[in-house]
Amino acid sequence: MLLVKSAVPLNHEANPVVTTSISSIDNNGAVVTSTFNISVADINEPPTDVVVHAINDTSQQLLQQFLVPEQPAHATTAAQPWLVGAVRVLDPDTADATADPHPFVFDVSPAGIAYIENQQLFVDRSALDFESQSSFVIINVTARDARDSSLAVSHQFTLLVQDLNESPSSVVPNGVSFHLRACAPGHRGRLAHPGATLNYEVRSVFVVTVTATDQGGLSATSQILVSVQDRNDAPTTPTITSNRLPENTTALPFVVGTLQATDEDASQMLQFAIDSIDPPHVAPVFALDGAALVYDNTDSPDVVVSHETTPTIAFTITVQDSGGPGDNDPPLSTTTDIVVRVVDSNDAPQGLVLINATAAVPENAVAGTFVGTLAVTGEDMGETITFEILLGGEFLAVATPQPTACSGGAGLCTADVPPYLLELSTSSVAENTPPGIPIATIVAFDEDRSGDEHTCQLLFGGDSALLSLLPPNTLTVAAGMTVNFEERASLTFAVWCSDVNDGTVFATANLTLDVVDVQEPPTAVVFAASEPVPEVRSQAIVLGTLSTIDEDAQDSTIFVLSDNDGGRLTIAQTNEVVILADAPLDFETQPARTFNVTAVDLSGIPVSRQFTYEVADVNEPPTAPTITPTLGNGGDNSSDVTIIPVPETTAVGTVIATLASTDPEGTPVSFVVGGQDSAFVAVDGASIVLATPVNFEGGSSSSSDARLFFWARASDGVNDSPTTHAGIAIGDVNEAPSSIVVSPTRVPENALPGAVTLSVTITDPDEDDSVVITGIATDPANINITIQTQPSCVSVSPQEGNNGTLAAGYTECSGAVLSLNQPFNYEQLPSFVLTLHAAVPAL
Repeated sequence: MLLVKSAVPLNHEANPVVTTSISSIDNNGAVVTSTFNISVADINEPPTDVVVHAINDTSQQLLQQFLVPEQPAHATTAAQPWLVGAVRVLDPDTADATADPHPFVFDVSPAGIAYIENQQLFVDRSALDFESQSSFVIINVTARDARDSSLAVSHQFTLLVQDLNESPSSVVPNGVSFHLRACAPGHRGRLAHPGATLNYEVRSVFVVTVTATDQGGLSATSQILVSVQDRNDAPTTPTITSNRLPENTTALPFVVGTLQATDEDASQMLQFAIDSIDPPHVAPVFALDGAALVYDNTDSPDVVVSHETTPTIAFTITVQDSGGPGDNDPPLSTTTDIVVRVVDSNDAPQGLVLINATAAVPENAVAGTFVGTLAVTGEDMGETITFEILLGGEFLAVATPQPTACSGGAGLCTADVPPYLLELSTSSVAENTPPGIPIATIVAFDEDRSGDEHTCQLLFGGDSALLSLLPPNTLTVAAGMTVNFEERASLTFAVWCSDVNDGTVFATANLTLDVVDVQEPPTAVVFAASEPVPEVRSQAIVLGTLSTIDEDAQDSTIFVLSDNDGGRLTIAQTNEVVILADAPLDFETQPARTFNVTAVDLSGIPVSRQFTYEVADVNEPPTAPTITPTLGNGGDNSSDVTIIPVPETTAVGTVIATLASTDPEGTPVSFVVGGQDSAFVAVDGASIVLATPVNFEGGSSSSSDARLFFWARASDGVNDSPTTHAGIAIGDVNEAPSSIVVSPTRVPENALPGAVTLSVTITDPDEDDSVVITGIATDPANINITIQTQPSCVSVSPQEGNNGTLAAGYTECSGAVLSLNQPFNYEQLPSFVLTLHAAVPAL
């Protein structure tokens, strides 16, 4: 059985007949040999490739990409189909490859952009738009064998879309707008705000008519619906429905009042908080229940709120909204001071004591014997106190002593009498006088000529809790107490004074000390912040307003920036903190910044505080791309153009440089290229790849000096980066000869040796090159062919074609002659394969 070796495929087109010689040997060693001719049957094979070349290009140089201008949007006539070139299908079947027309059916995708008609590729320009399709479209051409549609081949081509100037199609806003500042064709315009205050809650939509005109006089008019973006507004200043608290109330918990505030923004949730309470010792008995201010001393029974000691209580209240409506709108707050007044009520007398009581009362004491002096105190001033004996009334009685008159005038009394006048050695006390410092002495005037000495006590009630007595009868501020002019302009209290030796001889009096106002430093510096400041600004912006909390009603305060955040801030005459227009801010590295303010009022005592202001994020453009060549050092870049070396033999799709850009917000960036020679490159992610073959010898209107220019930009989807310019330096490479043409390809049989010669023409892509034939091979290998004459070479400079492009320069070598040194017999050898080797001779 004779079989075909699988490793040696049969090809009808190469060898339609296979000749074989077979020997047969018997057991005795006899041999017989026969020669057989086996025909290789032709089978329909799939095509191998689809190629396109220029119509008038005799060399039929293959096109991988082609440039087609877009259809201008303002064109008044329909675009004519653009003829790209002739389509050829490469097929191993000779019958298919040489048939005219080709027996192939073509599919072109995407549909509607290109089509094939009469073996020619056309592009419908009306489907091209540089702005929407970028700079290129991938065209996929599939050729199917008409005899068997399952036999097919596909090839992708790059359609480069040429950008043409077009009239603006519409004007579309990109932000709040009223005046058009710039609008170039194919570019974004900017509408500037005229300075009027926008309030979303008052008016949320404006209609603006804008006309955009390019430099060529083409224009478009659109009515733009401008929506005012809703931003978070701070709540109004908090108020309270009632600010009165009855002293000593037992109806606990007691709601003093309900805090109220409004917010322009709908659906905002307002939350109230107590920042501070003055005086601080009453803070444990106050709390907020939602918006209700509640008093409850159940858990702190020692904390008593009394009109006599605390007539007013100051609350610092902050109301904060819930933020929004945008994700970047933080909650805003407003702070104010609210004063609650403690309402006076009648207080029961307290501290009933027996003063100067005798150690014991002798039995059988006569009626009227002195036992002791009853004393009681009460918080309410000006009240008359009476005494009633509830137990022991059968033994004791209460009597009010009457002064005993002197018979001989002052100093001549024969009986001991009580003091007739009690007063203070001074009438005033400076506020904030420390405890223990003598304020005044209680002076008692007495008619007794003996010159009685007196002892005094403070009676409970009035402002007596703020005072204490040191011997002898020296008045001071009590420990832990403070005398404050803003709370009390005077102190009223009751004193009891008696003779040292006789407690039954006494007098009481209500005395008053005027509290002298002293200039005090502010208790707090307040900064009412506005909205967060954008990190990029075109003008100075007010961050907020400064004020102080000061007990002095009549005061004047000066604010100084003790830390102006590195020169970024200043204070206006209206006490507003202003950030300068050129002050650098960066949300990404420092979203919150601080500054220090020192306030000085008439007291001359400085008070400082640190405040924080927030930086609002602004979408900033990425940095200009950095272009790094990958095929070698680009050399001198002093002209601000990055030089990218690219050898002329570099394959399409090779990465020739990498791109890098940083977006301040961390948004991923994309890259685009453009410029006069941008068709030679394409962007693949963060890489620049070669999109069109380059030729050192010419072949492009921009490559005669072996350099192609383009630019690259990065985009974060909103903003474009500055442009980086680059140039491709095409490197000359010594290339192998590109084609060898032998003529004729038919020789007569039975010609004498040397009578038939073949002419050889060799093309080399390098200009000014020389080529020689270095080897001959034939199939079958026993054919005698020799080189009679080597070729002569001529350099051909680049030539401008009909469409304005340059055909590359090359070297053409002709005049080579091959001699056939044997006769041929068609019946024995109808064809043979000739292989020639050509090379550039070494220098």
